[in-house]
Amino acid sequence: PGTTLLHGVELNIGPEGAVDYDPEFLAGFDWAVAGVHSHFDLDREAQTHRVVTAMRNPAVRAIAHLSGRRLGFRPGIDLDLEAVLAAAEETGTALEVNCHLDRLDVSGEVLRALSDREVPLLIDTDAHDARELGNTTWGVRHARRGWVGPDRVANTWPRERFLNWAAGR
Repeated sequence: PGTTLLHGVELNIGPEGAVDYDPEFLAGFDWAVAGVHSHFDLDREAQTHRVVTAMRNPAVRAIAHLSGRRLGFRPGIDLDLEAVLAAAEETGTALEVNCHLDRLDVSGEVLRALSDREVPLLIDTDAHDARELGNTTWGVRHARRGWVGPDRVANTWPRERFLNWAAGR
C-alpha cells in the first residue's frame, strides 16, 4: 500500500545522441534514464553533442554515469561540462550520482559545478546483484562531499513531487 511502481528503461546513448527505441515505443514507459555505454573514444565535441542531444529527447529524464568512467579501468569521456550542465538545467534532466565503487560518477568536480544550478540529481546503486544494494552509502557520502542536500536529490522527494517531475516532459 502506498507504493508506486514506474515502468522504466535504461537507454544507450548512441554516437550521434540517439537512444535505443523510437518515440512511440518510449511513450509506453513512465521513466527513462540514458547513458553512454560505448564509443568512448569520440572527441570532446562529439561526446558533448551526444549527451546534450539525449537530454533533449522528451523520453529521457536522467543521464546515468555522466562520464562513463570506471575507476581503475577506464577514464571518463571528455565533455564540455559547462554545455552539459546548461543543457541539464534547461531541460530539467537529472544527473545520476552512481554509487558503485567502480564509478562514483558524477565526479566531485561536477557536484561542485552544480552548486549554483537548478539540476536535479538521483542517487542510484547501480546494483547488478542484491549484495550491491549497500552501495547507497557510498553514493550518499559522495554526494555530501559535493555539498548536495536532500532537496536536490529527486529520489528523496515526496512521491507526488517526484511523479510530477518524472512526467513533466
